[in-house]
This record gives sequence, structure tokens and C-alpha cells, in this order.
Amino acid sequence: MGSNLIEDGASFRVWAPAAQEVYVIGDFNDWAPSPESLLIRDASGYWAGYVPGVREGARYKFYVVGEGSRGPKRDPYARELTADWPEPKCIVRRADFPWHDAGFKTPSFREFVVYQLHVGTFYAPRWPQGGTFLDVVHKIEHLAGLGVTCLELLSVTERQPTFGPDYSGTDLFSPEMAYGVSDAELGSYLGEVNRLLAAKGQPPLSEQQLSGALNQLKALVDLCHLYGLAVVFDLALHHAGPAFTEEGLCFFDRQQPGAPPNAHRSQYFTDQSYADGLVFAIWKPEVRQFLIDNAGYFLTEYHVDGFCHDRVNVLIRKTPSDGWHFYQELTDTLRYLKPAALEHATSDSLDPWIARPTAVGGAGFDVCLHGGLCSTIRSALVEAARPGEHPVPMSGIAAELWPPDCAQSWRAVRAIEPPTLIYRGREPRIPAIADPSDSASWYARSRSRVALGLLLTAPGIPLIFQGQELLEDSPWLDDFVDEGVLTSSWEKLKGDRHKADFLRFVHDAIALRFAEPALRGDGLAVLHAHDKGRVLAFHRWIVGQGCDLVIVASLSHQTYPCYRFGVPSGRWREVFNSDLYDHYPNPLVQRNAEMVDAEATGCDGMECCVSVTIPANSLLVFARG
Repeated sequence: MGSNLIEDGASFRVWAPAAQEVYVIGDFNDWAPSPESLLIRDASGYWAGYVPGVREGARYKFYVVGEGSRGPKRDPYARELTADWPEPKCIVRRADFPWHDAGFKTPSFREFVVYQLHVGTFYAPRWPQGGTFLDVVHKIEHLAGLGVTCLELLSVTERQPTFGPDYSGTDLFSPEMAYGVSDAELGSYLGEVNRLLAAKGQPPLSEQQLSGALNQLKALVDLCHLYGLAVVFDLALHHAGPAFTEEGLCFFDRQQPGAPPNAHRSQYFTDQSYADGLVFAIWKPEVRQFLIDNAGYFLTEYHVDGFCHDRVNVLIRKTPSDGWHFYQELTDTLRYLKPAALEHATSDSLDPWIARPTAVGGAGFDVCLHGGLCSTIRSALVEAARPGEHPVPMSGIAAELWPPDCAQSWRAVRAIEPPTLIYRGREPRIPAIADPSDSASWYARSRSRVALGLLLTAPGIPLIFQGQELLEDSPWLDDFVDEGVLTSSWEKLKGDRHKADFLRFVHDAIALRFAEPALRGDGLAVLHAHDKGRVLAFHRWIVGQGCDLVIVASLSHQTYPCYRFGVPSGRWREVFNSDLYDHYPNPLVQRNAEMVDAEATGCDGMECCVSVTIPANSLLVFARG
């Protein structure tokens, strides 16, 4: 489909079943339809032809004659666009990027620790211009050093308008052109790209090989793989728009819109809307294939390691039978193309069958976003921040530690700062909840460590949103012209002791997750949940193997010097203490002895108990042995 270079020219193929004529126009024929550029229609409504003399980088469009109008249309499968909106041109591209990542292997799902970012606001050194794919490259060593294993990029496909909390894709195969760097600016980025390649013993890239947003996004994926990071793209295959232009996807075959009961006769869309865009007409096999081709294209041509599929419930709710079957077809196809790739679904209403195999009737996704732990941790922080000695709902957190309806813990993705929740005007970021009066105070810092520590020690795949490791307190906004960028936080990191300490805490907490296999296993038991004392303790282990850990979280204002709770028998040693990370190394840290022996005294329904020191607002981890 689309344009493909072959021999001394290019083939072109497009689906336009109601069109009367379809031509290909471009640099190669003065942008004028002619008998020589007329494509041939087959019985299924696909138009195809060959144009000699077309070369790499040629610009083109289709010229569609329909019953309602005639004029240019952008190729729905265009690999890249020019930057001259509102009516950009399509660019003929070949898939010949010089990859260096042959040795990379996508980690198992239990090994995933996801870092989610928005390219335009993650790192924008040219602010008020937004960030680019190559700006993210400058932070690859930071991300790899942090210890995360997967980079999840919020929508990278072309959309108009550029900003908004919801996806508004208009050209699904092209990367977002605002994230590309012009050829004139490449020189300032090429040195960093080649430095990172050289550090891994790889040959350099030329400016030509890095030209265009398409190649720059591929270079980002390539370098991530070289530095041990899987890459997942966010996809929104349930809707597109609303900012369709005359030459865009809507009414591609240029039909008349029609009147009721056929008020909407768009080739690709229904008359139903979502987020002001249009929902895809997935009962049509050609539309389903278009969307499956889109995901498969990124999986194969961009070497990505999976997808986060946004709000799958939209298609399931608006077209129940067709939506479910579409996702089954999608996940089966992608699993065939790359069995190790992650298929992650988000949904406004959690259905356990979404993350079950298609063979038993499920939608076939590997994992689903679970929001229960997020809401209970945030609620506990709200209560802890209120003045007074009232209870804090630690039992609510305890109830959500195991993701509901999950046979394996890794089936659940857990987050405490999902971007749609912390978008400006919605809910605050964690430090601002932890202490609304001063998000840089000791209370904010210590409670934020507890919140993130719980995320990293609870069952499931943890997802960290950009800036969490920097104690970012500003609401997120994807309009980089405003205050949604992290630029100020990156600058403050150099001289802000609190941000540097928190970054060290996050690094060490992630390292602990990989040092202790129980934190990636399925064993879980709540040992103690005391709302009045504001303390929670739970047991993690590898089923059938042991490797036992006890995690203790406190949101109390006071230190408990001799706190007793039930544990399994044995000797327990403190392997992690969040109190150490305030003015690291905290000279006043409240620690426990090298070994704490469990007493043969019943407590909390257990045969044994321990007495330990629990610092105020802290997270502790004890290992048996």
C-alpha cells in the first residue's frame, strides 16, 4: 500500500472504493493529473499503478475524483510528510535505515519497568520550541542509568492540532513532523548521536542517514536498544481527528456526506465521535486492515517492542461485536509478527477478558492498565497531608496490592501519575498531594518516596511518568509553549539537593527490584494494615522458591522505635530504607540492626512477629536470611 520504490520508479496503491478516478501527482509530473498518472481500479476498490522515474524523497499526493468533489488527498499510508501544514505533501521513502540493534532482545514482561514520556515536553533545550526525537536521544544515558527497561512514547504519529490531552491523529503512518529536526539543524545533534554509537562500538551515521523525522525516530529506537531499553509506542486505533483538512483521511474517496439515514458516508469513519474525533468503521475489512497494517508497520519497520493501545473500550462499547473481533485479529497478527512484543491495553472500564488469550475468547492483550493502586495511594497521601492525627487508609492500599482478576501479577500495569490524570486542571502530581502547602518540603519528599516505593515493590509492571524521578510537582501540559516542559527541572537537577537525592532514591529502588526476584514474582500476602497507626506491611516471595521479602510503608508523622507486626519465621535484615535518601546519606537515618529475629509470638494471624524501627514517612524492605 502507499508508495514503494521499485526498479526505476515507484508503485502506488490506495483504497478508494467510491472514487470515480484516482491519479498520482507529484514532483515527477508537475502535480497535474494526466492519463499517464491514472491508477487502475480492481474489483475491491483498490487503485494501483507504476510511475517511472520516481526517486527517494520525491513528494506526491493522490488526486481523487469523487461524486462529491475532486482534488488532492494525502496518502493514508504515507511514511513521512513535509512540514508545510495545513496541507503537507507526502514523501516517498525507502526502508533502508542502517540499524545497529541486531543483538537486542525484548525483555520478558516481568522485567519491564516502564518510563513514559511525551517527546515535545520531556526535554526541550530550545524552548519555547518543543522537544524532538533527537532531544530525547540526549537523555538516553540518563534513562538507562536510572534502571528502567522500557521507554514508552506517547503518541508519535502526525496529529493536528499539535496539543491536547487526548490523541488527535490525522496521518497514522507518518511521525509527528513537529518532533523532527530540519537538515540545517542536524549538525548540532549528529555529534551526540555518533558519540552514543561509538560508546557501543558501532559505526557513525551521516547527516543524510539522519535526515527526516522518520529516520530520527528510528535512530532514537536504535540507540535505546543499544543502551538496553525496549521501546513501546502509544497507538490510538479507535478514532482519528478532529482536525481533518480538505486533503486528509476524512471522506478520502470524496463522496457526498449525504442526508439521514445515511448522514455520514465517510470511507474510513462512522458517524460516531470520541474526543471530538471520529470513530473508525471497523466493520469494514479494509479499515481493519488499515489499522492492523499501521501497528505492524511500526513493529517491523521501526523495530518497536510493542504498543500501548489507548482506550480499547471505545471501539468495544461503540461497536461491541466488531470491536472485540478487531482487537482479537490485531493482537493475533502482531503476536505472529513479533511474539515477544508487549501488547498493553488501557480502558476506561476494566474488563479482565481484555488481557486474556484469544484462544479462550479474550481480546488477546498481554497486560492492562489497572488504576486501583493509583487511586488508593493518592487517597492515602491526601489524608496524610491533612493536619491532625486522624487515620490514613492503608487498608485501602492493601486491598489493591494484587491487581483484581489477574492470574499473574505482570498482567497489570500500575502507575501513580498517569498523564491523563495529572494533566493541568485535573489532579496534582504526587509531591503537590503529599504537601499542598509546599511541594518541596520534607513532608512532600518523604511521602513521595513512600508512594513511588510502593509502586516499585507492589505486584505488577510499574510505570513512571516523565519527571517523577526529579520530584516534578508541576501539572503536565503537552503544550510545550506553556509551562508543561521539564526544562526547568533538568536545569535545577544540577544544583537542587532534593531533586538529586530523589533521583538517587528512584535509581536504588529500581535496582532493588532487579536485585530481589520476589519483587518480580507472584507471591503476595498482606501482613499488617493499621489505618490509625498509618502503617502497612506485606510479604513478597517467589512461589515455590522463596526469596522472601517484607515491605513496610508508613505515612505517620512520627518514628516508631519498636513497632510490632506479624511476619513469617526467620531472621530478617534491612536491605532498603527510604529515610537514607533525605540529604543522602542521611546522618540521622533511623535504621534497624543488621539482623532482626522473628519472635515465636503470634501477631496479626501469624505465628511470629518482629519489633522494628519505622522512621516517619518511610518505606523499608527486609529480606529473610
